[in-house]
Amino acid sequence: MSSVYKYFPPDRKSFLEDFLIRFSPPVELNDPFECLPAFTLADLEKIAAHVRESIERRHNADDAPEDIREIANEIMEIKKKKALERYDSLDKVRSACYDIAGSNINSGLGILSLSRRWNSSLMWSHYTSSYSGFCVGFNSLHDYFKGDGSSLGNRSKLLSVRYSEKRVVVPPGDFTEEDIRDILLTKSKDWEYEQEERLISSLFLATQRKHKEPYPIDLFKLPSDAVTEIIVGSRMDSKILEFVKTASSALNVKLYQTKASEMTFDIDRIEIEI
Repeated sequence: MSSVYKYFPPDRKSFLEDFLIRFSPPVELNDPFECLPAFTLADLEKIAAHVRESIERRHNADDAPEDIREIANEIMEIKKKKALERYDSLDKVRSACYDIAGSNINSGLGILSLSRRWNSSLMWSHYTSSYSGFCVGFNSLHDYFKGDGSSLGNRSKLLSVRYSEKRVVVPPGDFTEEDIRDILLTKSKDWEYEQEERLISSLFLATQRKHKEPYPIDLFKLPSDAVTEIIVGSRMDSKILEFVKTASSALNVKLYQTKASEMTFDIDRIEIEI
């Protein structure tokens, strides 16, 4: 693998000027199963039992002064009942697990999704506004894609997504490093056509942050010398095409345009002189 690719809609042409790109929290990606492990019924029952035990222990006023112990226990019983109602089914326990895990992951972790292929007709349709956008090729051997770390956090090297017919099942308790890696890199086989490579980073390393609810937009600056080629869609507006031509010239990289194969359902490309 010498190149990886990112598909862009036409309104993201600014990337070719500022090279800022979003690392998205998993919940903002388009797969509803993104980074969500599965739990067996047995594991959910263990978690539920642990939660109920914790609630029972926490909502106890036996250590209160004797003169107020009775009323304190009555108040605690009411609070305990309400707390237990939030976990009175395995579906509620599962939902709570996802909420807690999701809050931790989505507030601090960002993913940049790239692809090993530039010629996916589905990705051109989905991610470039039906061939009106563009695709940027990057040198996968560039130092930026080898990972980095600082006192603020880490950015991974390029990591290949694994495609599976089964979701990742993890036991209750603390996740191991291997568990976390499996959760972050396993997707359904339905997505296999994307041939995805990922960079995963602490969002504290972002170059720029823009306010947005419920999660901010964290932008990272990619090195311009990592760009190796630009491919524009066959339906790109002529004014945007002129903009991309100028950018390609400034970067000194080749520019191509997609075209439908004359014999198959493949996507071909032709070089554009700049």
